Amino acid sequence: MSLKLINIDTETLNRLYARNKPFVVAFMREHCPDCSFLMDHFLLAYCREHALDKPIYVYEFERNGYFDMALHADAVTYRPFTDRYGMSVRYNKRFGYGPGYVPTFMFVQPDGSLPEQNSEVIIDMCVVYNDHRDPTRPEAIVISETFFDGTRQLKYTDVNLKDRTLPAWKRSEIGVYHNELLRLFLDKYIPLAG
Repeated sequence: MSLKLINIDTETLNRLYARNKPFVVAFMREHCPDCSFLMDHFLLAYCREHALDKPIYVYEFERNGYFDMALHADAVTYRPFTDRYGMSVRYNKRFGYGPGYVPTFMFVQPDGSLPEQNSEVIIDMCVVYNDHRDPTRPEAIVISETFFDGTRQLKYTDVNLKDRTLPAWKRSEIGVYHNELLRLFLDKYIPLAG
C-alpha cells in the first residue's frame, strides 16, 4: 500500500468540488521541465515511502487539452482555467501565484462551489519551483519572486525564499528548498484528505 497519484479530467475535478470530502490536487503538465524534475526527484519517491491509502489527484493540462505540444503553447482556455480553479491571483487573493503555474498543489475543503465563486475552499496551497532570478543583481544568484515570499499565510511553513542567494540557478539548487516545502505540505494535508 502506498500513496496514489490518480489522473483526473475536468469532469472528475468538478465532481471533487461538488462533494463534501477534503482532497489534495496537483496541477501539472507532462512536458513541463519543473513537473518532470519534481516527479523524478521527489514526488514518486514520496508516494512510495508513504503507506497511506490516500490519493493525490493529478490534473494534467496536456491530457486535458490545455497545452498544444505541436505549437508549444498554452491553449486559449488555459488562463481562464487557472483563474477559475484558484491557481492565479484573479479570484484567489490569499494563495494565488501570478497567472497560475505548474506544479501547484492545493488542499481543498469543498462546499459545492469552484474557487472562482469561493476561494475559501482552498485551505492551503504550495507552488514549487517557478521562482524568478533578480536581473538587477548579475553578480549574485538571488531569488526575486517566489510563491514563498512571506506574503501568504501558509499553515505548513513560514519559510521565506525571497532574496535568498543560491550557488547556481538550477532546479537541483532550488529543489533543495522546494522539495522540503512540498514535503511539509503533503505531510500536513495528505492525512486530512477524505
